[in-house]
Amino acid sequence: MRTENKRKTMVQKKENGVLSVPSELLLTAGIPLDCDLMIETVLGVILIGIEAPVQTVCKPYLKVFDELGIEPNEVEALMGKEKRTR
Repeated sequence: MRTENKRKTMVQKKENGVLSVPSELLLTAGIPLDCDLMIETVLGVILIGIEAPVQTVCKPYLKVFDELGIEPNEVEALMGKEKRTR
């Protein structure tokens, strides 16, 4: 079964529980094909990156929290606590 998204990128659905990601998607994201990948999940999203994808995505928010006087370790502790309770 093939699923097509709005950008005409094809993702192959496999019966064995493996998701195959086309190399074009990695290249579009600026991820080299010959590097080790880190895969993390948050509710409804799979993040793929070279280093700590969740932290990379959250950097703009961490700046806002910092401006509000909330330390990054406090935010990370809350995020980690929420992840464990799901």
